[in-house]
Amino acid sequence: MLKRIFFITICFSILSCDKIAEKDFSAFTSDFVRDYALLFPDETPLSIKNDKLSVLALPTPSYFDSLQQFHQQFSTELKQFDVQKPDFAFKQDAHKANNILQNIGIYLNDYKQNPKRFNVLHGFKRILETPFASDDERLQILLDKLISVPTFYELAKRQLSKPKHVWSDEAVEQHIQTFLFFDETLPNFLNQKGKMTPQYAMRLEAAKLAVKDYIAYVESFKLD
Repeated sequence: MLKRIFFITICFSILSCDKIAEKDFSAFTSDFVRDYALLFPDETPLSIKNDKLSVLALPTPSYFDSLQQFHQQFSTELKQFDVQKPDFAFKQDAHKANNILQNIGIYLNDYKQNPKRFNVLHGFKRILETPFASDDERLQILLDKLISVPTFYELAKRQLSKPKHVWSDEAVEQHIQTFLFFDETLPNFLNQKGKMTPQYAMRLEAAKLAVKDYIAYVESFKLD
């Protein structure tokens, strides 16, 4: 969704230590990673055992309520740790968490005016381009993921209100690449592997139509 606003896989170190504060911080990072994965499934580790890879986080009002709660909760909790102490063992992890929270804050402040925030391309590309599983397994994940693309963009349109022109222009350019992925890149891969099926073709057409409609919707704001 975020067009690489984060594009990191959360990977906090969990160290054994005797200090109460550091034990508490281990619990903080565990909760952080768990809740982050629910909000940003496209940022979770690439693994055939990861059932979140076939999920799109849909931009509903309840989603943004949950995101706001996540940001508020973990921003508050992070401040409780004295990460500047020389002997604090989790400085690197605290820095990661703080950067992610800052990016989420930026996202929450501009998503209603920034159509670039709604783009499914990253999640699809990384699954297709990374050989973490067999071709068949990755293509099944993508097939399952495709079914949510039209709903994603319908909901995205409802979130936007008077986008800034510069962001609109950039969003259109980026979504041309998203369209080409569904129109050329993924179909070409399917055809090369002999895996194009009527079900895949139908979902690809629905995804392309959703992306085209989103591009037209974003461009329509320029006429106001």
